[in-house]
Amino acid sequence: MFLLTDGCVGNPKDVINLVKSNSKTTRTHAIAVGSGASEYLVTECALKGNGKSIFVDDDADVSG
Repeated sequence: MFLLTDGCVGNPKDVINLVKSNSKTTRTHAIAVGSGASEYLVTECALKGNGKSIFVDDDADVSG
């Protein structure tokens, strides 16, 4: 699964626990877009979901 976020959520521990509870059948990669994304949420979801995390800055050049 790819988790995309552009901000903070009100219940990060619940989201992380949901990812962890499904980690035996689903790998979760977390992608943060912009400077407002929660580093804690993205990093922990990727860690508990046996995936990778990546942070894309607001100023990233995506023109290819």
